[in-house]
Formats: sequence, structure tokens, C-alpha cells
Amino acid sequence: MVKYQSNKFVVTVVDGTSGKTKNETFDRCIWAAGVQATPEKPSELLEMLQEYTGKVIHSSEARETFEDDVKGKRVMIIGDSSSAEDLALRAVKLGVEKVYICARSGEGAAYSTGCWPNKKVTALFGLPYKVVKETGFKVQAVYWSEKRQRYRRDDDEETVKVKDIDMVILATGYGCNLNMIDDSLKYDPDCEWQAPKGWIMDNNALTISLGNVDPSSNLDIGATCYPDVYRYLLISNPNMIYLTETEDTETPLIDLDVAAWLVLSYLTGQTDVPKEKEMIKANQKQLEAEMQIPFLR
Repeated sequence: MVKYQSNKFVVTVVDGTSGKTKNETFDRCIWAAGVQATPEKPSELLEMLQEYTGKVIHSSEARETFEDDVKGKRVMIIGDSSSAEDLALRAVKLGVEKVYICARSGEGAAYSTGCWPNKKVTALFGLPYKVVKETGFKVQAVYWSEKRQRYRRDDDEETVKVKDIDMVILATGYGCNLNMIDDSLKYDPDCEWQAPKGWIMDNNALTISLGNVDPSSNLDIGATCYPDVYRYLLISNPNMIYLTETEDTETPLIDLDVAAWLVLSYLTGQTDVPKEKEMIKANQKQLEAEMQIPFLR
């Protein structure tokens, strides 16, 4: 466990062999545990699956018994990104009867794949929302409701029925593991931010037809920075350093390489740490600049 006391980081470590506990103090703390550490299992999906009588696993649990789980079976994968694509191909190789991939956005690698081996994989645009006769599902497209701040079923789209599913795989991604960090030192990976009142988007190709579109009252984290972390420094306590990429970056390895060099320059004193107000102002400016770039906003 990491806590901050009397301007020092107090790290409590438990020896896994002897069970003995010891404390050590440090001037700075670098968290580098990665943003893909803890399996994400959406509560609404788990609630829906309570009536399902087949096997349910997260993609991270597809290990030694995976062949026995899929050979000759009918499998549904919820999620359409890289994990879904990898597991679908692996299942086909191991002799699966059929794989259904349920895509919420339709923008993932699995959904956009145009051809699958032996036509054993079908990608569905939508999410399962109801269990039918213990092993079947109703699947329907969803959309984001700005008013309700959650996904809702799109009643304009047809419902698809899928029968006799032996196993469901949640390819629903991962989150960061901050369990070892005291709450006062945690950054918020889901932090939202607000555009200033009167903010206007620069003229672009859609301005004539759409006019000035008002941003949502609460905006998701930026593609290039977290609102509460300034260039890897926790704004509320710059001695707490987060060596991590943002979740939606297109270049994670390059980001981490740059981050490591910048963190090193902080530690050696080559780069000064700005004042808190300066960091907040710089982050706000960067987030607003992202809003002018279509593939970032």
C-alpha cells in the first residue's frame, strides 16, 4: 500500500513467503502498472447473464481449458476489438462449431473483418439484452443516450435471436489497477471535464450544414491527457507520477517511451514542475484543442 505522510511516500510491503510486513519511505512514487491490468466486467451484462445457464468467462480467462470449452461448441463473444478477433480465430482453429461476435460500436477489429475461416464466425451489430430459454439471447443495436447518460436499445433496428450458446466470453476490455494506491493519490481514469461557457468549435466542413454544435455538459477524458494529470504528474501532488499512456492512444509504445524520458528529466531536475494553476490551465487548453480535431474529440 502507498500512502503520503509528512511529505514522504510510505510504502507498506508484505513478504509473500514469510508474511512479514515492512514500511519504507520515498520522496517520489512512480505508478507504472499499465492501463490494461484489471478485467472489465460490466455490471449490466453480469446482471443479464444471471439467467444464462452456460459457462461465462472473461477473455483473460481463456487459457489451458479453452480447447475443451470451444471444441464442437457454440460461442458468443461480447465485444468486437482485438481480444474478440484473436479468440474467434483461436476458437475456429480449435474446432468451434459457431462463434457470434456482438459489437456495441461496430468500430472494432473483429466487426470490421470481412471474411472468416470456414464461415464459422458471424458478427452482430448490437448487444445481448435478454436470455431466452436459458441458453439463447436476444440481440439488438444500441445507441448512446445523452439525456440518460447510458446506452439504450435502438428500437428502429431489428432484434436478432441467437440459440443454444454453450459459452459466453466477455471481451469487454480492461481497466487500470490502483488498489495499491491510497485514494488521495489516485488519478481518475474516467475523469470528465467541461468546456468553458461560450466555447465555439472552429469552422469546419460541417459548419455550414450543422452550425455551431454545443459540447456536452460533461466530456470524457482526452485522447492525449487526463484532466487531473499534467504530463504524467498528478496535479494535486506532483511527487506522484503516473507513467502511463491514455486509453485511446493510437501510439502507446511511442507515448510510453516519451513518458519515460520526461519522467527521468523530472527526477534529475532537468525539467521544472509547474505550479498547480499552470498545470490546470495547460491541461484545459490541451483538452479544448483536442475538440477541434475530429478523430480526437
